[in-house]
Amino acid sequence: MPKKYAAKKLTVRLSEQEWEIVQKVSESEGIDYNDVIRDAVRRLGRGINSPSGLSP
Repeated sequence: MPKKYAAKKLTVRLSEQEWEIVQKVSESEGIDYNDVIRDAVRRLGRGINSPSGLSP
C-alpha cells in the first residue's frame, strides 16, 4: 500500500519501491528528496511539451 510522504507543501503517494528509488537518487546525487521529486516532475513536463510527447 502506498505511503504518504510530505514534499514541502505537496503530499506525494509513493510505493515502497518508488520511495527507495527517490532515497537512492537523493543519496547518490547529494540532493534533498524534495529536489529529486521536483526534478522528476520537471522532466515529465519537458516530455509533455516535446513534439514527440512522453515516451511509453
